[in-house]
Amino acid sequence: GIIDEDPDEILETYFQQCSVEVTCRDLALMGATLANQGVHPITKKRAVAAEYVDNVLGVMATCGMYDWSGEWIYRVGLPAKSGVGGGILAVLPGQLGIGVFSPPLDSQGNSFRGIKVCMDLSRELALHMLNPTATPRSAVRLAYQGGEVVARRRLPPSTRELLRTHGSSIQVMELQGGLTFTTIEPVVRQATLLAAGTCKHIIFDLRSVVSANSVSFILLANLSTQLAEHGVQITFCQPGRMQATLRGIGIPAEQIFATVDAALEACEDSLLLEVSGISWRPSGALELKACSLFNRCADEDLAFLAQELQHRHYAEGQTLITAGESADEMLVLLQGTAEVQILNEDKSHKRIDVLTAGMTVGEMAFLDGSPRSASVMAMEPVECVVIPKTWFDTLNSRRPGLKITLLQEITREIATRLRQANLEISALHRS
Repeated sequence: GIIDEDPDEILETYFQQCSVEVTCRDLALMGATLANQGVHPITKKRAVAAEYVDNVLGVMATCGMYDWSGEWIYRVGLPAKSGVGGGILAVLPGQLGIGVFSPPLDSQGNSFRGIKVCMDLSRELALHMLNPTATPRSAVRLAYQGGEVVARRRLPPSTRELLRTHGSSIQVMELQGGLTFTTIEPVVRQATLLAAGTCKHIIFDLRSVVSANSVSFILLANLSTQLAEHGVQITFCQPGRMQATLRGIGIPAEQIFATVDAALEACEDSLLLEVSGISWRPSGALELKACSLFNRCADEDLAFLAQELQHRHYAEGQTLITAGESADEMLVLLQGTAEVQILNEDKSHKRIDVLTAGMTVGEMAFLDGSPRSASVMAMEPVECVVIPKTWFDTLNSRRPGLKITLLQEITREIATRLRQANLEISALHRS
């Protein structure tokens, strides 16, 4: 009744397995593979389907050491398999595998010295799986709100103020480690409490998650569905290899982002639309007065600037500023957006800022005379006014008051960015 299939085939398979020569290192790697959810830790190839690993470990824990299995679990506390050839492999799930080889056997058919070694290892290294030395680590590595950390883009002052006022409606939780029921359930509770308040957007940053089982994904999918019914959207970012799983459990593509910056930007745009009822993006080219650099200028100075400054247009994908070049001019965007980029070691471009209409481009190098530290590329058709360095220097004699006003505005904008950077650093280094 225990074996219903043809015993000859089973016996033949058993004899074939017994004929394979292995080393003590092989035993340890077998154990490590089972500890690693069936994936070989060195080759990274899957040897055992993940859904069978717990079955294998269950059999090992209950009868892997023959008649001494109960005593083994009591004294050593690891799923293990003994062989009459003198080998023992033991597994600490999720952590390590142990291989021991010593042929002399005891009366139960287990390696006499192997058992002693495993007992010593379990005691001295605190490996007993039923006596954990620490509770599971919190799955939340870091939590902050939208008013503290914002997307890397420069917005008009009025728009920045709206985000500062309503930023608590966006909450970000950076998750970490292995996600299981016991680690993700507190996250679900915390998110539910946030949704009961003023929160409208919750971003789960997955960059520090090393593993996640199916139960944790199901809980996150259920959370997303439940909160959506109450007007709260769950967004995921930096999922890495887990993106396919997120899509498989029903998370739509528009709720998954490659970076936390992109997720923040999408949530900010949605929040600004909810708060103001209209898009914050200007529908056409701005007047000079609406630009941050010129918004404190007197009317006669604005008329002077309109007459003196040249307009320039860039097509989508064109470069406004190139890293390393001399800074002989600065630009003020009247329409469109531009991306500030630096070059990574692999020659790819990394976005560090986005400039929107009304913002100044290249003012840092313009003031101190150093080479450009980053490149700026048009993300869409751009219109701007150009302020040449030579022209700016003539304001000393022509309109000194205007030059002072412009320098004050540049200083004020830099101070605003520094304050925001300080706020973000404080938020990102909490706990």
